[in-house]
Amino acid sequence: MQFLKAAYKINPLTVRGVVVAENRIVNEFNLVLTEIDTSTSLDKVREYLTRNDLVLIGRQNSNFRNRFEYKIPFVDENEYKLKDILVPTDGTGEADRSFSFFIEKDLTKPGFPEIVRNLNLTRGYKTKDDATVQANKSAFRIKNLHLMMVITHQNLEEIEDNNGKFLCCEKGTIRLLPGDLEATEEYIEAIEDALNEDIHEDRKKALYKVGNAYGFFWSVVLGGKFQYGEEPETTYTKELEKLKHFTNWRIIDLPIGKFQDNSIDHIYTRRYQYDGDNQIDHPNLKNDDYCIIGTPILKCRDIPGYNFGRSKDVISYHFRQRNDDITQLQCYHYDLQTDLICNTLLFEVNYAIITKNNPDFIVNSATENDWTYRSYNTLPLGQNSRTFTGNSKISE
Repeated sequence: MQFLKAAYKINPLTVRGVVVAENRIVNEFNLVLTEIDTSTSLDKVREYLTRNDLVLIGRQNSNFRNRFEYKIPFVDENEYKLKDILVPTDGTGEADRSFSFFIEKDLTKPGFPEIVRNLNLTRGYKTKDDATVQANKSAFRIKNLHLMMVITHQNLEEIEDNNGKFLCCEKGTIRLLPGDLEATEEYIEAIEDALNEDIHEDRKKALYKVGNAYGFFWSVVLGGKFQYGEEPETTYTKELEKLKHFTNWRIIDLPIGKFQDNSIDHIYTRRYQYDGDNQIDHPNLKNDDYCIIGTPILKCRDIPGYNFGRSKDVISYHFRQRNDDITQLQCYHYDLQTDLICNTLLFEVNYAIITKNNPDFIVNSATENDWTYRSYNTLPLGQNSRTFTGNSKISE
């Protein structure tokens, strides 16, 4: 008890951080207590350590230890201060005593910050000579490395190409959304320069040059891919064993196709937000000349107390031709049980339109039958409505 009371008097200038994995020390570093001190909460300490590149600790695989060598749950870190986990490591007097804190890492679980650093994921990707290559410059930085997570999954697939048979093992996916990224000053300057009509007569061409320098961002599939040897079972058993540690994961798939210079002319995106009116004018679209892909998005912060999992609400949207010049995007919110239109939820619709004569895109049907224009006659949708049913997305 006396030892615990003494902890509140601890005020060193420097403490030592120790990272332990598989019962051995894998990293040590000194933490100078200037911007933070012993009264800083552990969630802030985690952010500080990662932001300053002192040690990369992911929320999925790294935990601070308390004095009794038990892991502190990530969700409880705001309840602990740095002084609560400091352990005296040498010296007997107050003047010469030094202190350490311990971080326990589980290498069988993914560490987002380390994966980003090891694979240079702040750099985008592009296609060059029909191959996917990493860009030379970083367009963005990831805002909160210490809070980001890898979507883990396990999938084994046999693939075969001209080089032989391979076993592809997916272990996880990283999806970087616009809200997760912050543009670098260099990238912003490059974009502003490309859009300056006094410098570039062809601003579109200048933008593509920026894209070639900085690349583009997609979701990244992680895992391993290896070719069968003379003893296939022995080969993939050894390789799968290696993949138990995330430090051995590599990028095995980037959903990126060949980039066409004229493709930007054929995709039209628009955001709709319901504000009491259920329609918005859109440039005219002719039947059978386009494909619509999109999803409605509900904003949690705009609907406090709404129960997303138990509701009977349905959101639909479709296009209706008003005249030869205007096509309307019409959105509805209605009750699934009564079919009565409510229009009380706040939501957005993000969609893209791909025209039929677009040479750069091939739209594959979800079934054996091709997508065709159909007429509907239901209360929420109305007559002669073109619809697309997709997955809804909930945004925090």
